[in-house]
Amino acid sequence: RAYEQSCEIMDRRLIFGKNAGDGDKQNAPFEIIEAFSGEYTQKFSNCINNGDANGAVKISGEFFDEISKREVPVRYIMLIIHDLVSIILKAASNANIEDDYIIENGMGILQFISSKKSIDEIREKTESLLRYLCEKILSKRLETDKLNRNNKRIMEIVNYLNENYTNPEMNISTVAYAFNLTPYYTSKIFKEATNMNMLDYINKLRIEKADELLKNDAYTVNEIAEMVGFNHSSSFYRVYKKVKGTLPGRHK
Repeated sequence: RAYEQSCEIMDRRLIFGKNAGDGDKQNAPFEIIEAFSGEYTQKFSNCINNGDANGAVKISGEFFDEISKREVPVRYIMLIIHDLVSIILKAASNANIEDDYIIENGMGILQFISSKKSIDEIREKTESLLRYLCEKILSKRLETDKLNRNNKRIMEIVNYLNENYTNPEMNISTVAYAFNLTPYYTSKIFKEATNMNMLDYINKLRIEKADELLKNDAYTVNEIAEMVGFNHSSSFYRVYKKVKGTLPGRHK
């Protein structure tokens, strides 16, 4: 018993400094565990999940303040910090963030406490990890929001093209103007979403519609070309050959 107490005092002085107590208060472990549980833990998790770095650091700071002023035995501190790190790593997993830095630093915090680093070093490393993770979560959320907005816009653009492909003036600039976007941005998000240039999509759509009309003997090829949005039959022939590999007359 005397040896264990001696080791505890040495460990506490390494972690908390030479003026640290002996960590032998009976109720301290239970008080701190109770403090860092339930609603308190949920608030901490919520802050991380919301990318609220300041909130997460504030809560973790309160935790470190508590274990610094209470004489909690080192073995309990190790368990509590292990739970703290588990919450952080779980938040990263829930956010689908795969980052070696987060895992390495999470494990680094546990190594710090195992090797009896000072509480200030452990606190600094934890706060640094929290800020890094929260920034990643916010960045990912912004990317997701942007992707969702772009996907919605792409659907609107596709619907617009499906309804207006017969307009001979239909091009990237026309679409961009209709959606109050720049031609460059319109072209970029359309290509990223469909893996196809917008002009290629418009031409493919026109040729598909032309194929349907070519089955009807009521229309000439020149009439069909005009009906699907070509000003000149020569353009229609050229695009049809590019898309289908044959001429519309043969297809008919």
